[in-house]
Amino acid sequence: MRNTSIIRKTVLLLALMMLAVCSEAQDTCNFKVKFRQLKLTCSNHDEENGRNAQVQAYVDSIATVQQGGVFAPPYTYQWEVSPLHIAPTDPTWAIGLEAYRYYFIRVTDSQGCMRRDSVWLKAYPNPIVEISTEPKDTVYLQNPHVTYSFENLSADTLDISNFYWILNSQYNITSTAESPRFTYVETGEYTTELKVFNPQGCDTSYFKTIRVNPVKLKIPNVFTPNGDGINDYFIISLDGGSDMPSSKNDGGGTGAEYEGYEPLSSYYESSELTVFNRWGRVVYHSTDYQNDWNGGDLPDATYFYVLKCHGLKNDATYQGSVMIVKSQKGL
Repeated sequence: MRNTSIIRKTVLLLALMMLAVCSEAQDTCNFKVKFRQLKLTCSNHDEENGRNAQVQAYVDSIATVQQGGVFAPPYTYQWEVSPLHIAPTDPTWAIGLEAYRYYFIRVTDSQGCMRRDSVWLKAYPNPIVEISTEPKDTVYLQNPHVTYSFENLSADTLDISNFYWILNSQYNITSTAESPRFTYVETGEYTTELKVFNPQGCDTSYFKTIRVNPVKLKIPNVFTPNGDGINDYFIISLDGGSDMPSSKNDGGGTGAEYEGYEPLSSYYESSELTVFNRWGRVVYHSTDYQNDWNGGDLPDATYFYVLKCHGLKNDATYQGSVMIVKSQKGL
């Protein structure tokens, strides 16, 4: 056991000595290795068009002498590439490489001095794209239609040669339209992919996530149109408050109160709101209600409404009463 321990320590010591000698030898090999990338490639690492980069290594004689080194050709070049892709007649030239990674090479001069160096390979530039949707990022099951579009933010310097949308990867629904419209049929979270191609045929993917929510409306039974900026309008919103407005429209800003809420057209494909007085006379009617009715010149009283909504999945009718109370603040 003791002899085994001594042998292990001796082997370790020899390995450390050899490493030190190699490091010292490399430090004294002060010739300058440089690289020139002869061909770019796509950044996607695909076998078809993402492994076409080419790079050449060489010893810069002028830089070597200027640094006090010794220019001692001929040099041998050994690329550390697996699998090995070297030009048939030129060992300085590595081919079939990927972008955005380092490649290493060992260069040895005629005196046996070796240097190890590396090069970082570049790729063809890709377009920078921004995806937009209408509506923004949330739609509702009774009106789940989304129109997609995109903008090439790098249009001044880089064209898009081709593109296509993957609107639903599960069913392989694609589109080559600039602004496709897609209808979702179930609630949930969905991701749409846009593939764009640069002039060299390299593809880049961009993604947009859309949330499809169920619809349940909340209709008030009173509002107070007295001009104080609070509860001045007959506002129909989502039950649960997910569409509550930002603070700029809650009475403390300059925008109208209803501007912070979504119109009914966000929730249903179409709607019709009719308000009656107690004698059955129509006092308000809208086929595209924007949450902007403040009662007009109607007196304080109880009124009755019928809201008919048409959606993708089904129709709904809401009926009830609402009080107009102008003499109260923020009721």
